[in-house]
Amino acid sequence: QYYLTMVVIPLNAGNILPGSGWHNAGASVNISATANNGYRFYKWVGTGSGSYSGTENPATVTVNGPVTEVASFEELYQVAFTESGLPIGAQWSAPLNGTTKSSNASTITFEVPAGTYAFSVGPVSGYSVLPSSGTLTVSSNISQEITFSQLKAVTFTETGLPAGASWSVTLNRVTKTSTNSTIT
Repeated sequence: QYYLTMVVIPLNAGNILPGSGWHNAGASVNISATANNGYRFYKWVGTGSGSYSGTENPATVTVNGPVTEVASFEELYQVAFTESGLPIGAQWSAPLNGTTKSSNASTITFEVPAGTYAFSVGPVSGYSVLPSSGTLTVSSNISQEITFSQLKAVTFTETGLPAGASWSVTLNRVTKTSTNSTIT
């Protein structure tokens, strides 16, 4: 018989089956890990003859000698995007870490491990958004404010130019040119 030692890192991050104990030589033992709230399973790190290392969960080890299996978990942090400026019930979306979430509520929340993540906020017809994209460094729970502003049409009308003459207007660093009497 050989001893199978089962360990959770960090302590109290999750539960593993089976517990540590003796097994017959050559026995196949199914191992599994379940994360507690605020964590997710990351990987197994095994040592000893017949151990398993990798991300499969559940996995199988063959106890060909003393084996130690360490279930590694990652702590998760909440990233909350909170919008202002949209009408109640308007749908908006935010992608983070390869996942896009949409909501009709004012907050969209993700759970991610520590790291640096790019984000962008999807357009909403008739509104501009600030910031529309950026980078967040996550090492604790964080919140990112997103402000939507309703777009309004502005019309400029010229008088006095000869018919068909070209004229331009620059507004917010955007230049529009026309040969008509109005630019919107």
